[in-house]
Amino acid sequence: MTGPVVAFPEKRYSLNLGVRPIQSNFTLIDLVSQRHAVREFLCGLEIDAKVEWIASQGTIRIVDHAGSRLVYVFESRFGFRAGFFFDESGDFVFLGDHHTFR
Repeated sequence: MTGPVVAFPEKRYSLNLGVRPIQSNFTLIDLVSQRHAVREFLCGLEIDAKVEWIASQGTIRIVDHAGSRLVYVFESRFGFRAGFFFDESGDFVFLGDHHTFR
């Protein structure tokens, strides 16, 4: 069973990272290969804001499972998929075939 799919129309986003709002033309193509840049770009934001921005770059769904954490699957507009959740500190943890990684 899958959770809701969240999609946002393409637009330019202004993020407030606690210091000053910034304009972004950051295009997310492949979350896994761009994970370090995404982590740096979204640093300081709450989890909900991170999920909203990621969803603005494609589609995201919540995976229904018995665990205590929300697990997300993101698919970019280019068709690249990534499974992930957030750790206690709000950092990304990605899901591989038989492992997790940062």
